[in-house]
Amino acid sequence: INDEKVSVNFKNDDKFLYMCLMTNDRGKMMQIIRSGFITWFIPETGNSKIFGIKFPMQVSLLDKDERQEFNKELFRPDEMQKQFSKMINSANEFQIINEEKFPLNQYSIENNEGIKVKLGYDADRFVYELQIPIESSENFAYKIAAHPGEKIKIKFETLDSEFDEMPNAGRGRERGGFGMGERTERMKND
Repeated sequence: INDEKVSVNFKNDDKFLYMCLMTNDRGKMMQIIRSGFITWFIPETGNSKIFGIKFPMQVSLLDKDERQEFNKELFRPDEMQKQFSKMINSANEFQIINEEKFPLNQYSIENNEGIKVKLGYDADRFVYELQIPIESSENFAYKIAAHPGEKIKIKFETLDSEFDEMPNAGRGRERGGFGMGERTERMKND
């Protein structure tokens, strides 16, 4: 995605859309993990609902002292891998939200709804993977309403973080979430 230091790849078969987002930008990694990340699905046809997958959800640390220690550790190279791994391992649920960001449902990353989400961190690269059902005969509660040849708009959004309220937390960057743009993908005949 231009100007965002983020790479996104998409693929689909007849049942699922697969997405992989990667970045080695440390600021983006922290914003996604700490603030929460939403992937929006906006069908080309107006008769289908817009919905988002909020994953990971905002990390909430217990108290001010823990937050301060956490921020110090993030800037020590020997602690970076450990802190990312700790946050990634704690991301074990996601929400389905509506256009107003109201939670419609919450699922474990291990579920029977055909939605799979996963975070990873390796070789200084953050990886976000997502599988979501597309229009099919399967009876999933949430799916992208798109048929082969139709387009779907996909938008990405991070949320404001409680960490942004801390003194010096926003120094050197703008506060609040970054909208990483949007992509329009055409469903393939696989």
